[in-house]
Formats: sequence, C-alpha cells, structure tokens
Amino acid sequence: MSFKNNQWVTWWSRAQRGLRLLSQKCPQHHTVYLKEMPKSQKIRLRFAAFYDTQSITIQNVYCYEKGKSKKYPITFKNQQTYQLTPQSSIWSDALDLNYINQSHLVIEYDILSDEGYTCASGFELKDYDVFVASANQIYGLCSLELLGSSLKGCLCAFGDSIVEQGHYTRILQEKALTKGYSFIQLGLSGNRLLRQLEAVDLYGRNYTNITIDKQCFGIAGIERFQREVLECHQIKQIMIAIGINDLYQPGTFCAQTSELPEIEEMKKGYLLLKNMISDIPALWCGITPFIGNSDWTLPKEKIRLQINEWIEYAFINSINFDDLLLDDQNQYIQENHIGDYLHPSAIGGNKMAKEMSQCLNI
Repeated sequence: MSFKNNQWVTWWSRAQRGLRLLSQKCPQHHTVYLKEMPKSQKIRLRFAAFYDTQSITIQNVYCYEKGKSKKYPITFKNQQTYQLTPQSSIWSDALDLNYINQSHLVIEYDILSDEGYTCASGFELKDYDVFVASANQIYGLCSLELLGSSLKGCLCAFGDSIVEQGHYTRILQEKALTKGYSFIQLGLSGNRLLRQLEAVDLYGRNYTNITIDKQCFGIAGIERFQREVLECHQIKQIMIAIGINDLYQPGTFCAQTSELPEIEEMKKGYLLLKNMISDIPALWCGITPFIGNSDWTLPKEKIRLQINEWIEYAFINSINFDDLLLDDQNQYIQENHIGDYLHPSAIGGNKMAKEMSQCLNI
C-alpha cells in the first residue's frame, strides 16, 4: 500500500469554548460517526480541557467500523486512561488503520470527572465538521490527524463567529477538498484578538471577571492561536480573520466601553500573530463592516478603517471586504448580512469566498 504523504496532516479541528453557560451537563459517554476519510495508514486524536477548572479523565476510547463488534482501543502513552489537567491537551498514540474499513468509522470515549463537576470544554456541532452524526455538543475532542493519507496538507481559517458560522468557509472547504487539502475552521463566536470576556450582562445579571469555564467567547485570540493553529500540522496557508469583536463589543452587553482598544494595540496584536507563523503563507483579512448595527459608532468605524488601511500596507497578501459588502454610499447592502448588519449572509459569504479563493495557494 503506497501513500503520497508520510507526515501527520490535520484532517479536522475545532476551537473549544467554555460550554457551561449553556447549562448542559456533560454526558459520560460520547460517540461520533465519521464521514469517509481519505485513505490513510494511521489516525490519532487530540483531547483538550482548555476551559476546565478541574481535572477530567478520558478513558474507554475506541475506534471501530459501524455495525461491527470488534473495537480497536486508542491509547495515551500506551495507557487506556489519561487524566487531563485544566487548560491542557493530549495527543493519543497512533492507531493503525490498515486492517479497518475506513468508510464508516466510529469513535467513542468516556469523560469522567469528580462528583458535582461538569466538564466545560467543547463546541457545538456544525455541518462542516467531519461527523455524520454526534451529539449537538461535543466535549473533550478537538482534533483528528491522519498519517500516510492522500492529503497534500491543510488550509486553516482562524477567526470569530464570521468564520465559525461557515458562510464563506464552507465554500472554501469544498474547493480545498477537490484540490486534495483538508480545511480547518478555527472560528469562535465572540472571540477577540486582544482580550477575553471580562464583563457580561446576561438575563439582567452582571458578571465581572467571569471564570474560565464560562468563557463562551474564548480567551484572547493571540493566546488561542498558540494552542489551536500552531498545533495543526502541514498547514499550507492560513486565513486570519479576527478583530471585529475588539471594536464591536465594547459598550454592548458583553464588554465595557473602556475595553475599546487603541489602534497601536491592534497592530501589535496582529504582528504577534505574524511572528508566530513566519514560515506559513497567510491571507490577512480586513475587519468586515458593521455600519447600521445599533452598536456601531463613529469612533469604532474610524479605528476599523485605519486598521484595514494598515493591514493592506503591512501584509503582502491581504484582502478588504468593504467593496463587496457595502454600496457606493458605504452602507451595508441588505442582502449581504443576516439582518444584524454584523454577520455576512450566505449571499455575502459567497461573495467573500469568491474573492478569497483567488488568494489561496491551491
């Protein structure tokens, strides 16, 4: 059996958030049914507890063919049980796939925690995930990698809800797959480049210094980048599309007005990301408009325009979406957003994807 790629390639990964704000108790047993993967020799899994405040135990991890009784154990450092400490992660040992039908694979695992503690780290299932079926909320699991597959590598999109919603990334994912690349979507709703969630008002209650297990918007992007993007393997190009929440959120239900950043702070944040990926080609996306949103202000807009102008100057490969999403009077075109003047619609996302696809190295 011969394969083109003899290095680990990230096939799928998702950004975790603290799920406790959703008031969902983490079940002990988890089962996910995988879509057909590229023919591969080996697979390995990454589990993480990035938003947990107590240790959790991962055990009884198996991979098997749907409908078959034989299960293949997945181990961690040759052990079938592994304890994840808060804010840590672990790669499993490699599982040989040569004797398993890879068309209908199933992965199951258990999460154990102390009585009274609910595992917090996870994400909500999206249709672009590599799962045929699973629970709507997936805890613990955060990456799958393949060895000896036909994949040439992966493309990665890092950002906020505009990445996570998938209106343009789904289109780019489909194109990447036809070219032999996986597409990693590391968007996280509400995420900011510079700051984590520090103050939030939900259901009329005020929260300050909200604990990490309730960080539904995630830690600061410049910190999240290290443990998510830099853990992906064989990235051929990365799209960086983050920053709108740094400007939009201050003064809203989830951030104090004083958290509006200075322009130099934003520049420094982007340059920190650039320094982390000096050897990976990047497409730097300008901050999309939110003109017309009730929380839009002229000071926020001035910062957005100056940041976008700087991005075009500072980075060789960059893109500005204003001409695609705004009309001649610089107003958000109605069909281009979902009704909130903030998130692009499927139509707007299609326009963005068409423009971005010309900038991809595939």
